Amino acid sequence: MRRCLWNPILSPIREHSWEAYAVFNPSVVKRGKYYYMFYRALSSSDLLKKQGSSYSSIGIAKSRDGIHFYDRRIFISPEEDWELFGCEDPRATYIDGRYYIFYTAISTLPPRAEGIRVGV
Repeated sequence: MRRCLWNPILSPIREHSWEAYAVFNPSVVKRGKYYYMFYRALSSSDLLKKQGSSYSSIGIAKSRDGIHFYDRRIFISPEEDWELFGCEDPRATYIDGRYYIFYTAISTLPPRAEGIRVGV
């Protein structure tokens, strides 16, 4: 095993306010001819000031070769009180013919044990 020559394979896109600051902690699954990457996306500080509650969301990107990803968009974003300050660190898995995405949800800042949940 060795590092990919094309690193980084995913970087923030400044024009996408929802992922302008950082992208990291990916999970990749292959379905048919495509690879799908689910990743944590940190929004720009401007977006944080406007919304006040969306620190991170989960993005999805598509690839034919598992290296060059495109068609990036938000997949999961904070909608519930228990995920008010972020949906983070996705893990995708295939179980018994179905795909599942597990993620961390944050409802308190700074994060405290009672404000950290797991979503699916």
